[in-house]
Amino acid sequence: MSLHGAQRPCGLPTPQASPRVTTRSSLLTAPCCARRCTLSRSSLPLRRNPHAASAPARRVVPRTCAQRSASSIVSDAACGCRRARRLEPARATRDIAEEYSTTDDELGPAARDALRLLGWADLCRDVASFTSTSRGREIVQRMLPATTQVEADDLMDETAAVDDLETIHAVMIDFGGIPTAEAHAALRRARAGGVLQPTQLHAIAQMLAGAQRLQRATMIACRRVRDELGHKSDASGALAPVSRRMEPISAQPQLVSSISRAIGEDGEVRDSASDELRGARSRLRTLQGRLKSVVGGSTGEATTYNGRLCRVMPTADAASVGLVLGPAGAGMSYVEPRAAVPLNEELQAAAQAVSAAETEVLMGLSAAAAACSQDLTQALDAVVWLDATVARARYSRWLDAVRPETTRFPTSAVAKARKGGAGDDAEAGYVRLRGLRHPLLAAEHKRWREQEQRAEKSKSAGGRDLLKRLAAQGLARASFDDATDEEDAPEPPVEPVPIDIEISGPVRCVVVTGPNTGGKTALLKALGLCALMARSGLYVPASAPARLPAFSNVLADIGDEQSLSSSLSTFSGHLSRIQALRAESDSRSLVLLDEVGTGTDPAEGTALGAALLQRLVKGGPGGAGLSLATTHMGLLASLKYNDPRFENASVEFDAEKLAPTYRVLWGVPGRSNAIAIAERLGMEGGVIESARDRMGRAARSVLALTEELESARLEEEELGARREAREREAAALKAQVSALKQRAAQHERDTAAKGARAMKKHLNKALSDVRKAARTAAAHAANADVAGTGAAGAPAPAAAAAEQSAPAKGWTPSAGDAVSVPKLRGRGTVIEASGKQVTVQVGLMTATVKVDEVLPVK
Repeated sequence: MSLHGAQRPCGLPTPQASPRVTTRSSLLTAPCCARRCTLSRSSLPLRRNPHAASAPARRVVPRTCAQRSASSIVSDAACGCRRARRLEPARATRDIAEEYSTTDDELGPAARDALRLLGWADLCRDVASFTSTSRGREIVQRMLPATTQVEADDLMDETAAVDDLETIHAVMIDFGGIPTAEAHAALRRARAGGVLQPTQLHAIAQMLAGAQRLQRATMIACRRVRDELGHKSDASGALAPVSRRMEPISAQPQLVSSISRAIGEDGEVRDSASDELRGARSRLRTLQGRLKSVVGGSTGEATTYNGRLCRVMPTADAASVGLVLGPAGAGMSYVEPRAAVPLNEELQAAAQAVSAAETEVLMGLSAAAAACSQDLTQALDAVVWLDATVARARYSRWLDAVRPETTRFPTSAVAKARKGGAGDDAEAGYVRLRGLRHPLLAAEHKRWREQEQRAEKSKSAGGRDLLKRLAAQGLARASFDDATDEEDAPEPPVEPVPIDIEISGPVRCVVVTGPNTGGKTALLKALGLCALMARSGLYVPASAPARLPAFSNVLADIGDEQSLSSSLSTFSGHLSRIQALRAESDSRSLVLLDEVGTGTDPAEGTALGAALLQRLVKGGPGGAGLSLATTHMGLLASLKYNDPRFENASVEFDAEKLAPTYRVLWGVPGRSNAIAIAERLGMEGGVIESARDRMGRAARSVLALTEELESARLEEEELGARREAREREAAALKAQVSALKQRAAQHERDTAAKGARAMKKHLNKALSDVRKAARTAAAHAANADVAGTGAAGAPAPAAAAAEQSAPAKGWTPSAGDAVSVPKLRGRGTVIEASGKQVTVQVGLMTATVKVDEVLPVK
């Protein structure tokens, strides 16, 4: 079944036919030959900027069979290999999964362990729930933070671009069930030289159609913004990440058309795929009809056994009818009538011919797909990239998150702090996360709230119908609410309390103290997850403006690492993890330490914890850019008073309610409140007093000092609240005064404009009256002249000259003056005078003449 002829199954242009005639025997040997001739890909990994818009780097790919063309699918006269034409293109596209993964040398074991401790996999699953394709979901679930700030900025720009497309430009990004996983598997098989199944070819066509649809939807908006606002506008630049990805897509319409003509929606090869297939199937159907008529004339039930049409009949009668093919059980046998034997043989040959023709079609289409695999991979990667980016943008909107600003570490403030200075105020606030919510807790609470809202809607919609049916049957004995209450309903998740984190100046370590279950560990995890989100193209759940520095990595020691199998105690487990993370930390790392100094003697634990924190604030290898450490060791809070690089924070505890408020208080160390809690719970006074005595005078002094500091903090907080209230009132009054001034100025302008319009109207009316009077006077004068001369004719020259007088020096005619116009041989009245010209009414005629052409009349 050669592809040489008038029609090619793939619909591509037919090259010059080879003089070699391909036989079925060559098809049978093709797989072996293909293994010898198929191109092999380089095993060396290809690394490039995962967000670069340029074409992928070239690979050095060995070629065989006289450097044959990868696009050709015809038989090769030199090697007799038909399948060898499905060759790997010389340029290979990097798999989209590499853009969302990090190699081991880029992400160390301590950084990977921190992802586990912070719950990064759970957050990725939350983001993946917003994907629309299976491949996109797989990619997002394995998403890892960027390892460089350039990549992190690119990811954030991509998220912002897609967010603008959906929110500002109202672009509907609909993936419509694009089979990305099936297309990915098909492309890998095609690049490896395999023959694709019809369903795989159909998946490639669907993927290309979907990619073209997404390209059209996104590029229309990008081009519209570019045309309206210009190439250099901010809006056009904001959409550049989308246009760079989507514009280069080559939808391969010829390949899609060829697959659609050859493969049906049901995944079957169409008869119209090739002339050979059409003829082979036609012969097969003819033989099937003839065979059914032959077998149908015999006794017994017609069936198929080993691909041969036969009859099931008693074994005793089988020999007289035909050939026994095998036992059918219960004294029955499969019998092939003698007249059906040659037809069955022909049917087997026809079925093989159909199979060969179908294989020929699939081979051609597979070779066509392999020839343009680079464009197909690029289209698939663009679809998956868009799906992952849309998921990040939609997740960020759903979480009410904001884009964080990237700040720098204030190195000058650190240098001044080491010398005892206060740091530069301009570099303050390099970490600002006000109203920060733990992303996992916030997502859990929001999902529960949405489920409750959906259940309430369903309940209100379906409850009425249920009550009506029960009432009609006389079975309504309880209210719908009572009937649908769930006794064992799970406890709803608690809405996370927003916290404020603002770190400025020379501070490089925050010591967080306070009671258990007060939210200390949640604070560490919330900050750590936000730092990871900022490096993964995700907005952070905080109030705007949110600011975070460019952390190189996030490292954490959270939880109890006690292990009996490894002979590790709690203290040893913490030390092992701290040593591991310090091997990967530097001056730009975020280090999160939970329960520093616990698990051993308090005095030694405090000393070791203080030494560790002081080493971290020095930076460099084994140091940190910012550290947060929770502890119950109150003496660690005293580091702030000797080193400005330290700051204290605590989680608030309501002593009246004996419950944490989950608020974070800055600048004040916290207390465990153990004795206060025991006293409020009713423990006898003797025990309480004994406990206080055992604390020692120094400890009680520290406790009293802490209480005084906390009282001062509360007083300062109250004063600050009052001050802010007064400032708000003053700002409101200032705004009102400004508004009144603006209204007064506007009123003054409106009044002046109104007066000007009235005066102009009055002047125009006066001018109109003067003109009207001048025209009337001129008409009367002209009539009097006519009446005075009558038949006697014009006045004598002497009389006319007597009526005229030489103009006085500096005389200027004005509206209403009687003048003589020698040029017109008449007298008239000045209607309008402007500059060196005047308009004169002479009888029924109006003329404009120069000033020196008129004379005053006595």
